[in-house]
Amino acid sequence: MKELILPNNVALQMLLVPLFPLLETKDLVELSVNKPFEVGLEIAGRGYQFQTAELLDYAYWVLLCHVLANQNGVVFNPQHQPRVSTALPGGHRFEAMVGKNVEHFLSISIRIKRAISIALEHFGLSGALKERIIHLVQLGANMVISGGTSSGKTTFLNQLIAYIPLHTRILTVEDTRELEVPHLNRKHYIVSRNEA
Repeated sequence: MKELILPNNVALQMLLVPLFPLLETKDLVELSVNKPFEVGLEIAGRGYQFQTAELLDYAYWVLLCHVLANQNGVVFNPQHQPRVSTALPGGHRFEAMVGKNVEHFLSISIRIKRAISIALEHFGLSGALKERIIHLVQLGANMVISGGTSSGKTTFLNQLIAYIPLHTRILTVEDTRELEVPHLNRKHYIVSRNEA
């Protein structure tokens, strides 16, 4: 009997079914996996809550990594190329390291793409400083935005992009597509972090 091979998108949709209830958790910021059969859910304002996930064993995560890698045309191999960095449907950022180089053979992070809009004032910009930053963005000045994980760098940059004149050509370079650019003359480049 011939083996049934599903297209990657169908295989991925089926493979994500056990994750759907977890990814739909209210106010979810990140889903973390540090070992098989357990997930940590970071809930906005409440920190991490860990729970058992009986279907999410080591084999599940390795298979998901293979399907995601195949879908994105990158190499994944638990022994020789154990990393996958990509996006799930819906824009959620997926980062994985599996195999002997990590404790319990798993380190998975799914950063949830949330539809939130935070004003520049929430980043400490107001009055003359806010107006100066907006003016510099409109002039096309070079800026460096730096910060730790979950510090709001992408959210802040998405706010600043709104002040770039719409006639400007925008080129973005990202490892996973997260920036929202309303400009018609735009091009997004994805530079994979999956290469050895």
